[in-house]
Amino acid sequence: AMAATFAIFALGLLHGPASSAKLGARPSTRRTVVERAVALGGLAPAARLSALLPAAALASAYLAEPASAATAELKKVVVLGGSGFVGSRVCKQLVAHGAGVVSISRSGRPALAGTWADKVEWVSADVSDEVLVAAQMKGADAVISTLGVIFGNGAEADRANNAKPNIAAADAAAGANVPRFVYVSVSSQVGPVVSPLLGDGYFKGKADAEAEILGKFTADRSLLIKPTFIFGGDDFSLSPPRVSGAYGGIIDSLLSSAPIRAIAGIAPGFIKLALLPPVSVDEVAAAAVAGALGLKSGSVDGHDEIVAAAALVSA
Repeated sequence: AMAATFAIFALGLLHGPASSAKLGARPSTRRTVVERAVALGGLAPAARLSALLPAAALASAYLAEPASAATAELKKVVVLGGSGFVGSRVCKQLVAHGAGVVSISRSGRPALAGTWADKVEWVSADVSDEVLVAAQMKGADAVISTLGVIFGNGAEADRANNAKPNIAAADAAAGANVPRFVYVSVSSQVGPVVSPLLGDGYFKGKADAEAEILGKFTADRSLLIKPTFIFGGDDFSLSPPRVSGAYGGIIDSLLSSAPIRAIAGIAPGFIKLALLPPVSVDEVAAAAVAGALGLKSGSVDGHDEIVAAAALVSA
């Protein structure tokens, strides 16, 4: 059971936390085989645990009105992919910090969002609409991009789908004189292990985006958030690989323990990656808020650095 659980999280590492620029793409045969293996070996115990937890309790954190917090003023923050898994939590936390929030995504307001969503301007549009995006960025204090596309479209498409929208966003933000840019990318520890299995297009696309952001904003005016696996929400899924907040929290505690960390420190490749603790979607969102506020700049790579950045806005 433990090995199966680790396998789920290792596959979860493949999911760039974002709203897809292209949806409905058919996964590659190699990815499908891997996912089915995880479904057979790992989701069963996870589903059993989830069944013991009331659905209302699992949903409460997402639906609840966020507590307000006193921080520096953010009059306007543009969130790209704001209706997605990570993006919606970013919007929610920005609202909690009194920011004016504009989300740009295809789907607009999330169906299950709580009353906090009434304070967000939901723009239903494709981020490839350069004129619209540029107009929305005027007067923004920060831009946060959660855009990304997981594996399955071939190396070239994976690279383009992760690079192009974020490069365009960085260029538009720089053109609008936006002071800060935050990008949710992927940990440097993932690519060397996962690329031989699923190709390197995804990781090259993320790297292309990071390079453009640093070129336009420099490290002191930007924040690159680089998680391994992000957990949260109420549901389990294989595409993208994801486990619920309740189950993920248990795994986070387990993998953050001293004995497991000691083993991970000397383990090779895939085993080490599978033993790295995951990070909560709420902590990723909080780190993004810290970046927008200018409380953290540069890069936060992996669980511990992201959690530390998140603490800057929750202290």
